[in-house]
Amino acid sequence: MPHKLPDPQYVKENYQYMTLSKKLEENIYIFQVLLKGNNDIVFRQISIGDKKVKAFLVYVDGMVDKLLITRNILEPIMIETRKLNKIIYTNDQLFNYINEYFITTSEVNVKDKIGDIIDDLLSGETILLIDGVEKALIISTKGWEGRNITESTTESYVRGPKESFVETLRINTSMLRRRIKHPDFVIENIKIGKYSKTDVSIAYV
Repeated sequence: MPHKLPDPQYVKENYQYMTLSKKLEENIYIFQVLLKGNNDIVFRQISIGDKKVKAFLVYVDGMVDKLLITRNILEPIMIETRKLNKIIYTNDQLFNYINEYFITTSEVNVKDKIGDIIDDLLSGETILLIDGVEKALIISTKGWEGRNITESTTESYVRGPKESFVETLRINTSMLRRRIKHPDFVIENIKIGKYSKTDVSIAYV
């Protein structure tokens, strides 16, 4: 009998109190329900070790250092886990081994509450979910792409932040993400113009 996934409305109303499931499919489903419509959320499926254990990396495009993800997460996981002794036979052991020996970023945390994990994701951290494990690795990968957001020269304020958008779309969407860290804040990407095919992002709550 197929595993029944939770009702989407229940997920939206109760995710702050929910914890991860052992089933990767259910965890990804919950993330996709909460982040539905967001084109800047990346779900990258990977297979780990000789056993090809299913896993997902989840992050916000524009808020992470992709080189850091490649060098300090993907390469160690994909290469070093193939060398693991056969004694590492459970997914929980694999999770612990990756946490202790293979992730080389400056900060890694282990969490199981979905609300906390979503908050970290929307703050620029990368999430690693492994099938069969009721915990996630929260990996420090923050890195804003492109040049710094500039101070506005067309509008002047006595108080408040003095920032303006730049010409790079993803930098602008990441700035909005840093201000509004909530799953109900949606960023959708579309193309407009018959010939120009200009990339446009629509942001709303």
